Amino acid sequence: EVIKQQMQAGMYDSMGGAVQTIWETKGALGFYAGYFSAISRDVLFRMLQLTSFEVTKNVVLQWKVEQKIVDEPSILLPPKAFSDSSSGEEEEQPQPNNEDRLVMEKVELSTLEAAFCGAIAGTFAAALTSPLDRIKTLLMTNSDAYGGSILVCAKKIIRNEGWQNMLFQGMVPRVTYIAPAVMIFFVVYEWMRQQLEIREEKEKNKAGSSMEIR
Repeated sequence: EVIKQQMQAGMYDSMGGAVQTIWETKGALGFYAGYFSAISRDVLFRMLQLTSFEVTKNVVLQWKVEQKIVDEPSILLPPKAFSDSSSGEEEEQPQPNNEDRLVMEKVELSTLEAAFCGAIAGTFAAALTSPLDRIKTLLMTNSDAYGGSILVCAKKIIRNEGWQNMLFQGMVPRVTYIAPAVMIFFVVYEWMRQQLEIREEKEKNKAGSSMEIR
């Protein structure tokens, strides 16, 4: 990552030249410049990405259930009255709640819905981790000038450029390339998860049929 960042910044013309210069000037530690800022960014990014995807997914699934109830009211079990043989009184079964509805009617994300949720998750996570990404880039390309640590680098950016540049510099390009990547990831993830669930259900049914035959 350090070599890539420095080559993209135009500091070296070749990978070999970058490796040699970093080794000669800073030793092995030179290849780990900005390490903790990269770890901090990546851990926070994954937390935000996965959490926001699950939240968005649950909202979409709940909306699909509600739409299905509107379009097909028959999927809701109405209160059933029956006579108690001893008292002759009628009792009613309670209406299913939203969780029961989800169990009664299995709903899944379509490919487009998974893409939508993934794009939102990617945009959200990329935007919120943009400041850490900038700090990571500065430490990897010019660690000495920015103090060599996350805190010192952040203070220097704020002092020299202000809060706005600290928070938003480079955010749009970062979101532009990360959101589609996260979208593709979650489309594939949801498809694989659904296929594995279908396979597991088939295996359970097959095992159940075998037990009945015996």
